[in-house]
This record gives sequence, C-alpha cells and structure tokens, in this order.
Amino acid sequence: MKKQIWLGLMSTVLALGLSSCGELPGTSVESSTSTDVSSQMSDDEQKIYDIYRLAVQSGFSGTYEDWLNTIKGADGKDGQDGEDGKDGEDGKDGKDGEDGEDGEDGENGKDGSGILFGEGAPADTLGTDGDSYVDIASWNYYGKTAGHWNLKGCFSGIDHSHDGEKVTVTYNLSGGKMPKGMVYETEIDYGSCLTLPVPSKTGFDFQGWFMGETVNDAQVFNNTPIYSDLTLIARWGETNYVLPDDCYVVEGQKFQYHYGDIVTISPVYKEGKVFTKFTAMYGFSETYSRSYKFKVKIGEFTDIQVHYLDCPDEGDGTEGMYIRDGEILELDGKGTYRINGDMYAMDKCSETNPDWEFGDKENLYFGDYYDGVIVIDEEMADGLTYSYIEVTNSDDERIRFWKDGVSYIEIVDFVWAGTFTATIDSVECVAVIDDKGNGTYTCGEGMPQEIAVQEVGSDYFKILNYRYGNSFGITKVSDTSFLGSFDGSDDTVFEFVPYVFPFAGKFTGSYTEEDESIACEIIVNKDKTGTYTENGYTVLSFTVTDFDYPNSLTIEDDYEDTHTITLQENGKYRARLADSSVDFDFKPAEDKSPFAGEYEAEDEDSTYLLVINQNGSASFYVDSILSLELETVSYDENSIILTDSEDNYTLTKRADGSFTGRFSGESLVYTKKA
Repeated sequence: MKKQIWLGLMSTVLALGLSSCGELPGTSVESSTSTDVSSQMSDDEQKIYDIYRLAVQSGFSGTYEDWLNTIKGADGKDGQDGEDGKDGEDGKDGKDGEDGEDGEDGENGKDGSGILFGEGAPADTLGTDGDSYVDIASWNYYGKTAGHWNLKGCFSGIDHSHDGEKVTVTYNLSGGKMPKGMVYETEIDYGSCLTLPVPSKTGFDFQGWFMGETVNDAQVFNNTPIYSDLTLIARWGETNYVLPDDCYVVEGQKFQYHYGDIVTISPVYKEGKVFTKFTAMYGFSETYSRSYKFKVKIGEFTDIQVHYLDCPDEGDGTEGMYIRDGEILELDGKGTYRINGDMYAMDKCSETNPDWEFGDKENLYFGDYYDGVIVIDEEMADGLTYSYIEVTNSDDERIRFWKDGVSYIEIVDFVWAGTFTATIDSVECVAVIDDKGNGTYTCGEGMPQEIAVQEVGSDYFKILNYRYGNSFGITKVSDTSFLGSFDGSDDTVFEFVPYVFPFAGKFTGSYTEEDESIACEIIVNKDKTGTYTENGYTVLSFTVTDFDYPNSLTIEDDYEDTHTITLQENGKYRARLADSSVDFDFKPAEDKSPFAGEYEAEDEDSTYLLVINQNGSASFYVDSILSLELETVSYDENSIILTDSEDNYTLTKRADGSFTGRFSGESLVYTKKA
C-alpha cells in the first residue's frame, strides 16, 4: 500500500529532526515578536523549512506543523465487499443443496495525492498522478502526471541573505485603543508574518490595517509577509446603531443613527399591553424612565429595552381628571397618567418594588410630585364625598388635586362671615355664613337650604348649595355689598353685614393684693387675638383656640400656656391668667353703630381724620393719607377701644360729645363731623 511507502518516507524526514520544528515565527496570539527558528536547523532541515516558507509566500496561513500535516493527501476509501453467491436449488425430495461461495472483496480505493521524499530521481512506479516528490539530495522538485515524474524546479537557490534580520512594525490607531497587553511597536523576522491586533474605537467598527490612508493603499493580513519597516494604519467606519423594534423616534429622526446622535423615543402601542418603563445602561449603571418620551444619546445609552405589563380591560376606579390651580393630572386607571399633557407610566416611590401594579393607590410618583396617595369617595365634614390625589411638592408641602375640580375646603376663618340680604321677586332672601364657612340660605317662608363655602379668592367666594348639588359664585362689590346667587337664580346684589365673633369685647374685673386693688382687663379682638392687662400694663397676649359661646373661651398665650375663661352661675366669667383667679364681667362689642361717623382733629402740624364704619371697622388719616386700619374691640357709654391687631387705642367721651385720644404724638380732641 502507498500509505506504507508514505510512512517510510516520513520516518526518513522525522529522522532528520523535523518534528522539533515550531510554529511559523510571529503567529502566536500572545506576542507580536518572533524567534529565528531557521537558525537552529541543520542544512537538510533548513531546506525543508525553506519549502514551507515558499508555501507561506504563496498564500499558506498556518504553522510549520500545520503545513507538514497538509502536504500528504488522505487515504482513499476501501472498496466495497463482493456480493454473496446464490444458494443452490433444493434437490427433489432429497437433501438441500450446499450454499454458494461468497463473492470476492472489492479492490481498495485509490490513495489521495501527496508529497514524497527520497534520494535521487523518482521511479515512475513510485506514487500516483498528482503526487509531488522532493529529492533531498539535490532538492530538485518533481510532479507526476500521466504516470511520469517531471522536473519542476529546485529549492537549493533560496536566498538566505536576510536570515536573522529584523523589521519594525508600528501601529497608527487613528484614534483607536489597543487591546490590553499589546504594544504599539514590535520587531519580527524579515519576511515573516504576525498576528495583527484588533483595536477598538467608540462609535466605530474596525475595518483592518492598511499601508496608507487612501483607497489605493493595500491592506495587510495575518498571512502577509513583512520585508521592511512598516507603519500600519487602522481604518475605521462609523458604527450603525439600530433601536429596538418596540419603540419609535419622535424627535431627531434620521435614516441611519450613529454614535452621539440625540433622539427622543416613545413606546410602540401593543394590543393588550400597557407601557411601564424604558431601561438602558448608561456607562456601568442601569437607568430607567417612565416617561412616554425618553431622550437618549446613541452609543452612550446601550441595551435600551421597552417594558410592558398586561393591560386590564377596565380601569381600577381611579380614572379621571384631577385639578389644582389650573394644573391637570389625568389618570386612565390602567397604569398611565398625564400631567399638563405629558404622558407617563405609573411609578411607585419604592426601591424594593418600583413597578406599579394594577390597583396601587399609595406611595406614588406623579412627575415632580412624590408620596402620592389616591383617595376615592372620602366623606368630608360637610357630609359629601370627594375624590382627590394628595402629593408632596418640591417645597415639602402636602397639596391636593381634586377630581373634576370639585374640592372640599376646610374654612378656618372665613373673612366674609356674616349676613347677606336681598329682595328677590318681592321676597326677602337671607344667607347667614359663620366664620367656618358653613351656613343657611332662606327665601321668605321657605325651608332653609344648607350651604358651605367651597373656594375663596381675593374678591370672590364660591358656595355649594346642598339642595341643588351645585356651586355658585359670589363677587365682592364693596365692603357692604356682594353680587351673585346662592341658589342658581339670576345674580342679585346682597347687602352684607359682617359676622362678629361673639366673644369679641372686653372682660373687666379685679382682685386685691396686699390691700391694693388690681384692675384686670381682657380685650378679645374680632380676629380672635387679644391682651390681658393689670392696672393698664400688658401681662400677656393670646390667641383664641376654642370657644363654646356663651359658656367658655379657651386661649393660648405667648408662652404656649393654655387658659380657660368659664361662665359661672352668677353670670360672671372666671379665669386665672396670672397669680390670682379673677371674676370678670363681659361686655360684647356686637353693636358698634352708636359711634359710626367721622371725627376730626388738628394740631400745629397736621390735620387728622378718624372714620368709624357701621360694621365697627375704622380708618385713621393724617393729612388725608391713610395711616391706620382699625377694628372696634369694645365700647361703653363713655369710651370706645380700637385696635390695629398690635396696639389698642382708647377714645374717651367728653361732656360735649367729642372724644379725646392718642393715635400718634400727643392726645387730641376728636370732634364728630355733622
């Protein structure tokens, strides 16, 4: 068999030490340098190695051992076995005939072509067509065709003048970055190849190493022999980026996207699904956005993904428009909301479970608002139910968005508490509203209609009429009149008389200390502030915190101490505001009309005018310029006390009906104008 001949010839080659040869210089991935393997060989080994070098120059890419394994062809396949002989026919009523003999085996298949080695010219009986033969004595090279060996050439003339010579390869990365561990310049053997590094550059694809920067400059590959010092230039092409299929670009559209392009993307609508968030890698951190408009910088944001949840058929009961000061927060009840037109997926204020789930109503984000709570159909103090979203704003204030703009306002001190009276179709109609904003509206002999203030502006307020379930607006015309309707009828002018806090007035009393009588006075103002004095000296200031007219009054002083003024069986009020308990007489300041009018005074420098209105308010002018705005605190037949909420001013009545008092400078006489 030719295979045995091949093995014999290979033994001759191996006897020459060829198995000790290493890889082609410079082909190691770990290094771009080479060793001069050929300098370590015998002459015979060198000639075989020269054949390998010629093979590399002719385009072979691989190590020396790889080349040795490829120069012989594979063995041909064995021929098929011959068919079995037919059985003999049965004898008539005799014994069965003997079986026929097996057919002969088929011939072995023809061996593949290879390269043979020997000393001297080859005989035509050696090898087959397509084989090659090397005479290791003369290093003549033969090829066999048509049964004959033909001389093809001789390898003894290879140039060894560059053996041991080195060449330098320098890499110009053109803005790229070399892989870790690779150098920018290396030396290799003359005429050898090297494994080229693969650099990287953000936003670009590496296209290869070239000998220049023009389209005509040749590209260098791993199997390209290097014969001189050389600078290899990296060539790049812009990376084309593809966005996910389940989003589309709404701002910054282009035919092709490259690194650094800024685009805004939105999620694609999917039947039965609701968008929850975008996620992306930004550097080494994951970021996310629940906005339906996600702005990204191509290449810096990577692994962009669009997330969805199964969408319920119906909302969770929170759907609707929630309004506050013209700002609209709209929910669909299925996981999406709009705030001032911008669209977002519902978001929870939670690190452990940030994804909203159907029906979640607490701990929610709404744009820049956080700690959001959705409240549906809560019954308020007015007996009605309201729906709202309560959130914390950037000033850490808790505010509410009211569904459909229907809001409940807890009125603490309604500034226009009082009585509103008008004649409508010859019937007197009266609305009475207390300082909490609650009241009644009655026309003629009709049943009183419950009303409550719902909204208060600088010159208007809105009331809710429980009978009709609607809100109506009332606008201030002057201090004593308002225009509007309490029941939806045509707008009418209502005369207004302000409500007076029932405990507004003066408490007077005294106690004895070391045989000295101490005069005590409690002044309670309409705005529920007040002072306590002893012998004219202020002991403390206070604010009314609660009252049950006419039984008791609770106040809190500047030191945050609480005191109670309580009605006794004898009709007096008892309180301990300092060292002793005192019994007080109370004079309310409900009727201030006896002193309504204009009072004049003058001195060498100025003229003064005090105007006291029918409702108890007062104004003090100096040379026709408003100096003080006052309220009547209390009065008796001989005096009247006015306040500007900081200081009290007492006017004392004279026998001629004029008053003496001091507002600024010296005490003056104020005469009532006719």
